[in-house]
Amino acid sequence: MGIIGGLYNLPRQLNLLRLRRRGLIVGKNFYWGAGAFVDSTFCWLIKIGDNVTFADRVCILAHDASTKLHTNHTRIGRVVIGNRVFIGTASIVLPGVVIGDDVVIG
Repeated sequence: MGIIGGLYNLPRQLNLLRLRRRGLIVGKNFYWGAGAFVDSTFCWLIKIGDNVTFADRVCILAHDASTKLHTNHTRIGRVVIGNRVFIGTASIVLPGVVIGDDVVIG
């Protein structure tokens, strides 16, 4: 499965399995901290590489409806996260973002 941790992370492991069944691609050695969120509505548009860590409360979005009220448009786009990436606490990755290999985001 590729997620680090034991029983402590069981709810996250189950959520990850659900997201993978819906099309999320996740490499090996993936860890996501408490409160981290991956867009379940468009998870098939998200690809996460090997050796990736999300700190607590990281949010990965493949859709953004924040402008819908004013523009009648929802932004939808792929999110690709490379290998050996660390995304720091409370970071938000928006639709259409590509993060290369060996990157730290804070």
